[in-house]
Amino acid sequence: MDQLLAQLVVDIQLLFDQRIGLNSRGFVRGDRLLGRAADLPDRAEVQSQLNTLNKQKELTPQDKLVQQDLTQTLETLDKIERIKSETAQLRQQVEQAPAKLRQAVDSLNNLSEVTDDAATRKTLSTLSLRQLESRVTQTLDDLQNAQNDLATYNSQLVSLQTQPERVQNAMYNASQQLQQIRNRLNGTSVGDETLRPTQQVLLQAQQALLNAQIEQQRKSLEGNTVLQDTLQKQR
Repeated sequence: MDQLLAQLVVDIQLLFDQRIGLNSRGFVRGDRLLGRAADLPDRAEVQSQLNTLNKQKELTPQDKLVQQDLTQTLETLDKIERIKSETAQLRQQVEQAPAKLRQAVDSLNNLSEVTDDAATRKTLSTLSLRQLESRVTQTLDDLQNAQNDLATYNSQLVSLQTQPERVQNAMYNASQQLQQIRNRLNGTSVGDETLRPTQQVLLQAQQALLNAQIEQQRKSLEGNTVLQDTLQKQR
């Protein structure tokens, strides 16, 4: 599966290098819509074309299809940005996870340690009623927090046991969708009509989205390994 994904990434990068001609309505060329960063459609150009269409009082059936393409392209670009942001957050969480888990386990261990009863009684005997109430409240809060940490700890263990299979399935499904898009862009899908320039741009944006999702899943698997190692050491 890794070889298939690697080949798909190479093929997709080649497809991104293709350029699209001027459409029949005289809209900006498809290559003008593609930005230089990973050949993503340029948001400003897409929005500009969509604004032009939206200002028209009457749209032909073809115009409506173009309008739909442009709208979906903008939505796809939004999803790409969200996925990239989530992936960056995931990377940060994975980096911080070992320290946070160690801290949680240390807190649980500290609560379970047996204290010197005589020393504790001596300390408590010097406290006022208000101080004792505050001490009890703080102890109950610490206990609740420790219980929450333990529940989270156990939940992570259960989730991590099934995560690799779920992630692999998601990556495989994404790779299949990438193959379908590649076939459409290459014109090898049986029965497909000629793609509109804006439709080609949309498909390229969808390719970028699927690649971003696959990258997120890969980071998730990397995080799984880190967390598994950390959790096993803390058990």
